Amino acid sequence: FNDTVTTENFTLSLHDALPICIDTPPLRVLLGRKNPYVEFLGHLKDKLSSLGFEEVDGPLLETEFWNSDALFMPQFHSARDIHDVYHVKEPTQAREIEQPYLDRVAATHEQGWTTGSLGWRYKFDRDFTRRMILRSHGTVLSAKTLPRARVPGRYFAVERCFRYDKVDATHLADFYQTEGIALGE
Repeated sequence: FNDTVTTENFTLSLHDALPICIDTPPLRVLLGRKNPYVEFLGHLKDKLSSLGFEEVDGPLLETEFWNSDALFMPQFHSARDIHDVYHVKEPTQAREIEQPYLDRVAATHEQGWTTGSLGWRYKFDRDFTRRMILRSHGTVLSAKTLPRARVPGRYFAVERCFRYDKVDATHLADFYQTEGIALGE
């Protein structure tokens, strides 16, 4: 065994090397760090919680009912076009929409139900409302929270939403929306 390495420019002897202790643990290698935006969202959630808001969450996959119909957006209205929703291949429709919400929302669209409104005065399409889409805005979670919310109460959500957009350095197909509701008597 030769304990010397010689090249044209230098000679290294193992006797000249620094002592090595095999009991010393290796240095910790940091391979990455938290994404600054994810850190910001965490800070935002902490701040809203410290102000007495309760966080709510929901699925990314949603029905047309909760995404638009429950918010009194008519099924034929051009306002739905600005959302440019992503439709889901499978499942294309939800099995059902929870009652009594479906009947009440349908009646509100058709003739105002008991709200004092005249409604939109069209035949509400119960198949269309079951279509599955990726959530296009965060108000969906407010609509789903209201029927079960405590009064008084404060709620917030930091929701991931999806809309078609031309992808470039400043635009993606997904974004986060923050929303809060405060209920009182």
